[in-house]
Amino acid sequence: MKKKFSKIFSQLLIPVFIGQVIPLFFLLLDLHELELELTLGNLIEIFKSQNIYIFSAIAFPCFTITLQWTLSRIRSQRSFYHGILNHLPEPVVVVNPSQKVIFSNKSFEAAGLDAKLAELLSAGQGRDIFEWSQSEKNYICSRTHLSHLDADAYILEDITELIKNDVLIRQQEMRLIRSEQLASIGELSAGLAHEINNPLAVIAGNVEILKMEYEENLPLKKRLIPIEQMVNRMSDIIISMKNLSRQNQPGKLEELSLQTIMHEVMNIFSIKVKNMPVKVLYQESDFQGLNVLANHVMLSQVVLNLLTNAFDAIEGTPEAWIKIEVNQSAECFTLSVSNSGPKISNDLAHKIFQPFFTTKSPGK
Repeated sequence: MKKKFSKIFSQLLIPVFIGQVIPLFFLLLDLHELELELTLGNLIEIFKSQNIYIFSAIAFPCFTITLQWTLSRIRSQRSFYHGILNHLPEPVVVVNPSQKVIFSNKSFEAAGLDAKLAELLSAGQGRDIFEWSQSEKNYICSRTHLSHLDADAYILEDITELIKNDVLIRQQEMRLIRSEQLASIGELSAGLAHEINNPLAVIAGNVEILKMEYEENLPLKKRLIPIEQMVNRMSDIIISMKNLSRQNQPGKLEELSLQTIMHEVMNIFSIKVKNMPVKVLYQESDFQGLNVLANHVMLSQVVLNLLTNAFDAIEGTPEAWIKIEVNQSAECFTLSVSNSGPKISNDLAHKIFQPFFTTKSPGK
């Protein structure tokens, strides 16, 4: 408070002092021109005879104090508005017709855009609203002409995340459409599996009859064995397809044999890797006796997705292999799927559990 009072006093004292010194200076000049002696009486006489001195002694301090107050208010308002602009998250810059910066806020400088000013002005030439990309950032820029300053103000809004979100939404929409298509294919597959299963049952029954009728005909029995094996193989695949394509009930949990789950999944997956240069390291006996409380369809889909992802990761790589193993402890067991493909980078590792996140190309 004391410092503030001292500052105000000094601001008032200086103009008052100057307002008295200037008339005194002119009084001395008049004394010199009139060739009068420098006495208090002569000074008072001249002061009284010239009203301008009285006016100057009063008006000058008042004018100076008013001017100081006005300039102080202007500086205060300028600081206030600059403070607002500097706290805006959007970069702001004001340039004159010579492309000289009149003002730029902290966001503009923090983004390093001052070095790219020429590119910004070139991109916005003749346009009031435009998009501008810089250093992996995307901005929507608006230009406003400030007639009182004969300058242009540019306000930039970072839309990088909006563009990413828009792309993500489009990808999600495509995946939802893809999911609906797959659901339709799943329903169709279930119907086809049922239709195929009937003739297979007929074939299997006739094979058994032929084996019984021609039990002593060894050459014929040898030919019937591969037919029986292929029919059984097709039946296993159809049962697995029906289990995977059946209507899922998310809340339904049941005790399942992990060996059965793996058997059904491998029936489907073996079709994908057939005639492909991929070595699948898997022993079904490792899963014998392991039971889990889970949803049949969802668990099967999880394991199949892991195997499909592993297959996609090693596609086109030399000496490709996929390893499926289970490790059991006192409290739980861990099912792991590994492959010979490249490792997931650290940048992507923390994103793999985000919904709809993928690095695969469309269609995979």
